[in-house]
Amino acid sequence: MPLIRVRFSPSPTGSLHLGSIRTALYNYALAKKHGGAFVLRVDDTNLEKAVAGSIDRMLKTFDWLGIKFDEGPHVGGSYGPYQQSHRISQYRQCAMELVQLGAAYHCFCPKERLHFLRTYRTGYDGHCRNLSSKQINDNLSAGLDHVIRLKVPKEKQVGVHDALHGNLSFECNTLDDQVLLKSNGSPTYHLATVVDDHMMQISHVIRGEDLLPSTAKHVLLYEALDWTLPQFVHLPLLLGNTGKMSKRCNDVAVDTYKELGYLASTVVNYIALQGWSIASDDSQVFSLQQFVDMFSLSALNKASCHLNHEKLAWLNRKHLLKQHYDNPNILINELHNNVTRSFPDISEEDYAVSCGYLANVIPMALEVTHTLPKMLEDVSYYWRAPTFKQLDNAAIAVLHSVLKQLDTLPNQHEEEDFANMLKTIATTHNVSIGRVMRLCRNVLTGGKAGPKIVTLMNVMGKQMIKNRLSQVVCK
Repeated sequence: MPLIRVRFSPSPTGSLHLGSIRTALYNYALAKKHGGAFVLRVDDTNLEKAVAGSIDRMLKTFDWLGIKFDEGPHVGGSYGPYQQSHRISQYRQCAMELVQLGAAYHCFCPKERLHFLRTYRTGYDGHCRNLSSKQINDNLSAGLDHVIRLKVPKEKQVGVHDALHGNLSFECNTLDDQVLLKSNGSPTYHLATVVDDHMMQISHVIRGEDLLPSTAKHVLLYEALDWTLPQFVHLPLLLGNTGKMSKRCNDVAVDTYKELGYLASTVVNYIALQGWSIASDDSQVFSLQQFVDMFSLSALNKASCHLNHEKLAWLNRKHLLKQHYDNPNILINELHNNVTRSFPDISEEDYAVSCGYLANVIPMALEVTHTLPKMLEDVSYYWRAPTFKQLDNAAIAVLHSVLKQLDTLPNQHEEEDFANMLKTIATTHNVSIGRVMRLCRNVLTGGKAGPKIVTLMNVMGKQMIKNRLSQVVCK
């Protein structure tokens, strides 16, 4: 197999959204699986829209995700420079070559005329397609502003194979004579991307299907310059809650998920599943390397995908649990810091932030929540006594018995010790065991759902339970 070379080519105009990361991830997986190269190319020809620092932030995001580039402006390579703003001369040279080949032409239409066409017509009308050499030379000598346009052969039909969509055909009479080189000498996306992909020997162009209509223009450029076409793969759109995602939409920006407490492995896992099908007998929970090992273009889907935050939350629980069991100190230390920062009255020596306690709390808390920051909101009762409704005298009497019986339990207690204690108290007060358990849950958690009450009591330990019960029965 020829060397696979793929690229990710963002514009430095804002935060990366999940759709962009998915495109990068699929490119990365294809290259890594087949020993190819994954290239970062920055499409920064429109410097007016560039946002300072966005490339550095993007690289930090990829580092967090574990996705590394083999070539790019930050690591170099044999096909640089890797910023389009540094390759302007190449685009101008190719544009002039296209003019000489008769595949492009100079357009001198003033802005006013173009504005009229955009307002009252469906597109550019080819006014300058057939200017004579003398007219062109006179206009150039006079210094008239001009652009270079693609001379679309209107009677032609363009065919191209897409690895996902199959054989595609485009009628050229539906295509505009696309601007290739602007009046200021900078290229449009269409010229720059074709030139760069050829000169960087990109073998596969994997991108969103919103660029599928542009593919016909790109094929015309490849054919005019007698260049070999890459393999095209146009991915289905990734949709947010309100339609097509914008990279400036905060609810789908990758950094937002990081700030909310989602693991990098979760984000990679989740994005991988948005447009790619895993074999039915394989787990949907996997690492970046496992995804690379499983990836194939043939498993891509055509249908657009909608964000499913429930699936994302479920995956984060799974990845947090895996991390907890594989390397528990990472989560324990992070949760310790979160707790002491959020509850300053808890000291570093407090049992509530001890390694043993937190190690037991994490898997229990993940039954009802899905990130470490959310733990402090959803199950704060592990660290702070909850509020609850006023209890009647009968309920207080039951809890008073619980408080007294705690002293009878061994220091090295088990769940069974608490279960037997609660049964004895239920018999003594002639109430159901369920009533005793509900009262204990009410005092310890505020009535919130969680693990079995005897499991919870065994983890909290006698002293924490006594502290909370004392606030109720000793008033």
